[in-house]
Parts: sequence; C-alpha cells; structure tokens
Amino acid sequence: MLAIVTFACLPAAAGASRTKVSAEDAAWTEYQAGLERFMAGHDREARAQWRHLQHAQPALAQGFGTPVSELLADVGRRLAARGRRPAPTAPPDDFESWPPERRVSWLVEQLDEIAVPQDGSPGGVPLWQDWRVQRLIGEGDAAVPALLDAVEHDGRFTRVRPLLA
Repeated sequence: MLAIVTFACLPAAAGASRTKVSAEDAAWTEYQAGLERFMAGHDREARAQWRHLQHAQPALAQGFGTPVSELLADVGRRLAARGRRPAPTAPPDDFESWPPERRVSWLVEQLDEIAVPQDGSPGGVPLWQDWRVQRLIGEGDAAVPALLDAVEHDGRFTRVRPLLA
C-alpha cells in the first residue's frame, strides 16, 4: 500500500548535557534533515543525507520511524524512474483522449508524488486536495479496482508534508 513516511520524536536523554550533542541527537537531526529534503522533492539531497547517516551511524539509522534502508530504496526507485525529470504537475496534454483504464493507471502511478501539507497539529492530511486524487475521484468507479490493488500491494512512499512550526 502507498505509505506515508513516519518518524518518531526522539526523547531527550536523561541527564544529557545541554552543551554536548549525543550521537542519537545528531543522528536524529540528520534523519530529519533527509526527511525534509525528501518531502520537498529533493531526492538526491535526501539520498546523500541518509547515506551519510547510514554509514556514520548504521544502528541508529534503522531506529527512527521508517528505517533509512527503506527510505533509500524508495528514493533510489524514484531516481531510477525519473532521473532528473521533475514530477508531473498536471496530466499529459492528450490525457482526456486516453481510455479510462490508462488514465487511472497513470494517475495511480503518480500517487507517490502527492504533495499536500498536514492541516494542523494534530491534524489530518487532506489528500483529496491534490490534483492527482481529484482526477481519480473524477474517474469514479473505473478507479476502484486499481486503487484497491494499490492499497493491498503498493509499498511506495508519498511526499505528504508534515506541519512544521
């Protein structure tokens, strides 16, 4: 299923010095910096950040929410699929002339590029505001089988942006 990247808050270490940064704090900062780059669509920068973390702190790299190894696999897939081309911001010009099955398939393939901000803290993520989801809604019943298949089998991550203070 398409998954939203998760991350957990790093608890402050008991008795930790305010002037000395722990390895865990440094690793968390690097992990989060990679997430921010990923959420903004900067896959090459996110990959570099997470590769560094994985090399410098391999055990810690797997301990935050979504493991770095999974994030690196997803970023690698994205870069292999798109290279330097940016994600589409609209359907192709001839999209409306495509048969419904092809339109739905193309839209489901684009779901990993959803980029909507969280609407509060705590709060939900209004996925329906993204143009891809709007188009799938417009496809109606023709979209249901492909969406069910995505929920059951699609492990790609989305780019839903958390609310940042």
